[in-house]
Amino acid sequence: MSWYPGHMKKALDEIIEKKKMVDVVIEIVDARIPYSTKNPLIDKIAAKKEHMIVLTKKDLADMIKTKEWVEHFKSEGYNVIAIDTRSKRDIVELKKELAIVHKYLLEEKNQKRENFEMKIMVVGMPNVGKSSLLNALKGQKSTKVGNTPGVTKTMQWVRISDNILLLDTPGILMKSKSEENRVNNLEILNSIDTSEIDSAEIAIKIVDMLKSKYPGKLNERYKVEEQGEALEILENIGRKRGALIKGGNIDYTKVGNIIVDEFRKGILGNLTLENVDELDRTEL
Repeated sequence: MSWYPGHMKKALDEIIEKKKMVDVVIEIVDARIPYSTKNPLIDKIAAKKEHMIVLTKKDLADMIKTKEWVEHFKSEGYNVIAIDTRSKRDIVELKKELAIVHKYLLEEKNQKRENFEMKIMVVGMPNVGKSSLLNALKGQKSTKVGNTPGVTKTMQWVRISDNILLLDTPGILMKSKSEENRVNNLEILNSIDTSEIDSAEIAIKIVDMLKSKYPGKLNERYKVEEQGEALEILENIGRKRGALIKGGNIDYTKVGNIIVDEFRKGILGNLTLENVDELDRTEL
């Protein structure tokens, strides 16, 4: 599968066309990789519109780092909120924020009519939680949800209140994959199609990241020493977990699946792969 397939270009063209119809753009980013899932294209799409950033999956992210990212985005002028789409409290808070924006737009447009309908476009990279958010705001399942990139194929309007209408859009990647660390992070959290990548390759990236940013986590979960190369650590985890094939050799795919699955499900803990203080460096 190509990095930027034809259907994404088509979806981007549709988004650019539809933006004329909306008052607000909500950009969804994954709280575990806020930098990597913030698509530079969205700022251009949201130009001259109210632009809100919603960090989803905060329940899987490092709470302290999430607060730092929220403050960072606020300092750049965005309206920002971090949520867990399964939390009724968080959804109530988001609805309050939307009501504030609705009131502001009503006053800005000098519209005195109570039936002003605010139209919101929900955009973001694949698998960041757009459809889950819409379903939570709607209060019932209205859009398809999945943990595979590209579930949403077409745009659809979803009414969440008498005066707020949301437009769900397909996930759009940045056009270039020149930033290696960003691509690695998107692979780790399944924000891009990883079906053709061996799970062991992704697991090695996870091991390297945990060694650097969360020392002790691998030992805590898998009871392995963290010294040495990532491949060696992965092999030790394979032995501990019985991921072996005939002759006692490591089943790299099996141990890779274990590490990737446990990381993505949050079994290894609340983890964030990116730090705000790294923005001016290359570690992101």
